[in-house]
This record gives sequence, C-alpha cells and structure tokens, in this order.
Amino acid sequence: MVRHMRGTFEAERDSGRTELLMLPVERTARAAGFPARTVVRIAEEGYAATPPRSGKRERRVTKRRISAAELARVAVYKQYEEKSVPTLDSTLELLKVASLVAGWSGNPSTYMWSRATLQRAMTDLGFKFTVEPHHYDVAREKKTIIAQRENFIKKMREYLAAARTIYYTDETWANKNMTPSRTWTERSLRARLNVPSGKGARIIVAHVGSRDSGLVQDASLVFLGKKKTGDYHGEMNSVLWLKWFGDKVLDNILGGVLVVDRAPYHMKLTAESRQASSKMRKAEVVAWHEQPEAVPEDYSATWRKKKTVPELREKAVKHRSTPRYLVRDLAAGFDVSVIFPPVAHPEVNPIKMVWATVKVALRNTNVTFTTSRLQELVGIEFARISAEAWGRYEDHAIGMENHYMEGAAIRAEVEGRCDAQEIEMDDAEGEGVNGFYEEKEEDEE
Repeated sequence: MVRHMRGTFEAERDSGRTELLMLPVERTARAAGFPARTVVRIAEEGYAATPPRSGKRERRVTKRRISAAELARVAVYKQYEEKSVPTLDSTLELLKVASLVAGWSGNPSTYMWSRATLQRAMTDLGFKFTVEPHHYDVAREKKTIIAQRENFIKKMREYLAAARTIYYTDETWANKNMTPSRTWTERSLRARLNVPSGKGARIIVAHVGSRDSGLVQDASLVFLGKKKTGDYHGEMNSVLWLKWFGDKVLDNILGGVLVVDRAPYHMKLTAESRQASSKMRKAEVVAWHEQPEAVPEDYSATWRKKKTVPELREKAVKHRSTPRYLVRDLAAGFDVSVIFPPVAHPEVNPIKMVWATVKVALRNTNVTFTTSRLQELVGIEFARISAEAWGRYEDHAIGMENHYMEGAAIRAEVEGRCDAQEIEMDDAEGEGVNGFYEEKEEDEE
C-alpha cells in the first residue's frame, strides 16, 4: 500500500497537477489501491467496533452556545420589512446596536457576536445563503391566484369527467447558436465545436398537444424572430397568434378543451367588452361610453362636452362590462372551450416539459449553427413527442393539481378549526371564563 501511495504521489508531482483534491474518499482509494467502499468501511470500522458498555452507540451532544433570547435578536425578517437585503455584516451591525434600533424591545444585550457565530446561528434558525424565492413562489400565495388555481382545477376535473379531450398550447424560443452546457473535453481547441460568438438569431415556436395525439400533427408555428434579446413574448402579438390559432389549430381540436396561458395577446378583449383605461384620451373615453349600454341613464344630452375626463373615467370604472375574449369567440365556432390556468403555475401545463425535452435535444443536435437547420431540427424533435411521452408529462401536471387541492383541503380544515376556536373563545369570554365576565343584574327579591 505504501508503494502504491508513493507511486500515486510521484505521478502527481511529475504531471504538476493534483487530482481528486476535493474528493477525499476517492483520493484515498486511488492512493491506497482500494475500492472507495472499502475506504468508507475501514474509516467507520473503528467507531462500530468499539461500542460503549451500555451497548448503545454514543452520540455527541452539542450545547447551544447562544440563548434563545439572543437568537430572537437576529433581525432577518425586519430587514426585509424595511426593504433592505440582509447580509452577515448588516445583521451583525444590527445585533451590536440592538437596543437602539427602532421597534426592538428588551434590555441591551452583553453578548459578543462574531461573524462566524452569526453564520452558525443563521443556520440554526433555518436560514440558508441561497437563491431567494422565485416570483412564482410569491405569486402562488396571493389570494386572487389561489382562487384562480382552485377554480381552474375544479373546471378541469369537470371536463375530464365529461370525457372531453384536453389540449394545451404555449410558445417558446430557440437560439441559432445554442449548444450543450457541458461536453466531454480536455480543454483544447481540438475538443470543441466551432461555435459562433453570441446567441445568434432566434426562432419562435408555438404548438398544441394532448394525451391522445402528443403534439398535434401539422399544427406548429415556427418563424424567425426579429430580435435577438429580450422577452420572446414581444415577438408575438394577438393578430399573429389568432391567425395561427384559427388556421392551423382549431380544425385539429374540434370539440376539445384548450388550456391557454394568460399572456396579453392570448387574452385580447373584444371591442365591445374592452375596458376603459387611464391611458385613454377624452375622445377615446367618449367613444367607449358610446358603446351599446355603456352610457349611464343619468347623463344629459350634452354630456360629451360637459363631462371632464376624470368624471368619465370614474363612470367607466363603475360600469365595467363583462369581459369577452377574442380567442373564446373564435373557438366557440369549433365547439372548443378555452380555459385560462392560474398565473405563475407553469407546472400545470405539460407542454412546458415538452419544451424542456425539445431544447435539450436541440442543444445536442445543433452543430451547423444556421437558422434553416435549426428549424428543421425543431420539426424532427416535435415528431418524436409521442402520445406516450405526452401522457407522462400530463400525469405529472395532474399530480401537481392534486397536490394543490390537497393543500387547499388542509387549509380549509385549519381555517375552519381556527374559526370554531374563535367562536368558542368568544362564548367563553361571555360566560366569565379566563377572567372575563358579563355583569348581570341581580334578580329583585
């Protein structure tokens, strides 16, 4: 073993490169000539072979160096509330002047904090130095989004119970110069593709699919984008999207249900139901009021001249018409129902997973770096998304829907218990429990 280790270290010396430095088990196994599992077994054998007399394995008990009262002074949430980014240095500074910070209570602390101690304390409190919650995570907690989610899932279950075919649609993009993020290479020019600089031109892609068919044949939209950067949604508009929707999609999904996300060009309102906005000028607001049934009955004959813009806008807000969407009107002619999923919930749309699969394949097969070849590859990868593959993606989306509904049931149960507890507390206070009582007049003798 000694000879083997010496040979390993001499080889490292001669090559001028230390290997497996950050992998101690693998490094020890290579140096000793043992399998990695043998190294692990030998390292643990000393502990297992000498158990205590009691027969139970002893565990090291760590004593908390910081009291709970002192941990309560670690003001992470307070910094977020004051719209500042908490760091170890900023939190340490607050701890040093804890008694002087507005909103803090209690006597000044004599505990001497250090940066390393604070880092351990932050970990004990459950904090990690990692990426912050995504804006999707924040949106999911809003009551309006929760209502959208529950209404969407209930409606989807009604459609499934009625044996209607569910279709999903979405758009994405692909860059001309896209390549895999990792490849087998020894960092020489011979072991790499000659990739042009920059991301290159991009193509915009739209498609529709279902469990019955996978991606619907001959229903895709693929075109060359005009921009190379920025949000790809800016490449689409309602006119282009609705034309594709009417020409290539509706004939292929007759009688089905189509899930369309809430992109602005998907939810274009009809002219009759368009809402008045603060950006409208007076002539536009007047024209909005002149729509059928939009002019209030209390308006005089000269309201167009006498009414000010703020007054017209205020009336417009109070007389909102029921929204009607162009996509629903267009789909109704083909007996297709359109449903909008909740905001910030891509996991309930299986076509999002299709995009991920297609893009991985494109990165591995895109080697000529031309837009024409990229468009050909997109068509090839679309053909490989079978009904079986789509079914797996849709099962995952349905599993997420079930997860959300289970959470909704738990939330409703907890809220119901809290409401019942509040009622019991109110009754108890009225009966004189917990030091509260109502004074009653004594009966006259």
